[in-house]
Amino acid sequence: MSNKLKVLFVCSGNTCRSPMAVAVFRSVLREEFSQCADFFEAGSAGLHALPGLPASPLAVEALRELGIELGPHRSRQVDGELLRNADFVLTMTRAHRDELAARYPEIVPRLSSPGDYLSGMAEDGVPDPIGLGLDAYRESCGRIRELVRAFLVRVVGQHCPGPGAKGGGNAASSTGDSA
Repeated sequence: MSNKLKVLFVCSGNTCRSPMAVAVFRSVLREEFSQCADFFEAGSAGLHALPGLPASPLAVEALRELGIELGPHRSRQVDGELLRNADFVLTMTRAHRDELAARYPEIVPRLSSPGDYLSGMAEDGVPDPIGLGLDAYRESCGRIRELVRAFLVRVVGQHCPGPGAKGGGNAASSTGDSA
């Protein structure tokens, strides 16, 4: 049994935003909070996901432009077990948060959305780029990076030794989707 803190990112279909969030999370953790990399695991799921789909090619491309590799990914639908095993459940929009809260009221204390970390994202969170062009994916990646940084600044201070600066430590798992 792992003693790592598990972060589960949740979006709609688990092919764009939440897989990008996992990849960005691992990258930011490695680059900016490296002394804490061993304390976290990240995974993703979708509220309305069709299981087994790969990540959107545009999501992969937008991440590559930032020097981030997504790694292997197959979509999965969020379920009670994933939610119970997560220490933090971070949704991409307030509507996702509200839907999860209604379906799984027991997880509300561990549930958050972008507006809980960044006031500028309170209403729309991270917009869904599905069906749009590469620029929409770039915009989502930028918002996800802001969100991940804000989340880590808050959480690292509570759960990880030392300040949130670069330091020792190994990178979190970069393959698979393991929360």
